[in-house]
Amino acid sequence: TTNNKNNNQRKKAPSKFLVILNPFSGGGGPNSKSGARNVYLKIVKPMLEEASVEHDALVTERGGHARERMYVREKSNDGKSNDGVRDGARDDDDGDDDDDDDEVEDSTPTQRNNGNDSTESKRDSITTDDETKDISEYDAIIAMGGDGIQFEIFQGIHDRSCSQSSSSSSTTTTESNSNDSNNDDNALETILSKLKFGIVACGTYNGLVKSLLHW
Repeated sequence: TTNNKNNNQRKKAPSKFLVILNPFSGGGGPNSKSGARNVYLKIVKPMLEEASVEHDALVTERGGHARERMYVREKSNDGKSNDGVRDGARDDDDGDDDDDDDEVEDSTPTQRNNGNDSTESKRDSITTDDETKDISEYDAIIAMGGDGIQFEIFQGIHDRSCSQSSSSSSTTTTESNSNDSNNDDNALETILSKLKFGIVACGTYNGLVKSLLHW
């Protein structure tokens, strides 16, 4: 009976989701009725709260923001989290070509600040994610936007697997180099097996969601 109680307690452990929103998806702007912000506030957030699902919300501020959020968070000596992704991963294409809905993510910070000349992006009031938690601390990632934001998420996870592989290699011997591909696959498989992924379609065409529902 003790084992059964322990198993039940494990099953009842609260879930923790990370919800990532592209506020400009759908082409109607951040205040659009069908846009990610409105859908989150009126539908997604109430549903998660009613189901007692803890979650952090992140409204993206720039192109590639969702991708960067997937990178490894490592603890520094001062106790703060650092972005542990390898530098080379930042130089790749950010994937915005995959969906017109997410091309607005490339807008400059001054555009997002209603003409303010400040070079810093304004943090959306919906955002509760301070971006210090590693994504391995979550049970699921929910993407709200068009096809592009989902692409960014998976591209970031791919970058992350390369970063983990590089950081775990202390030497550059021929043997270790030959195992790089396997290490990447193992790191990627680990994070993908832990996380569940959800898509809330808030784009213009939502081709990916339509394809998934069709099949």
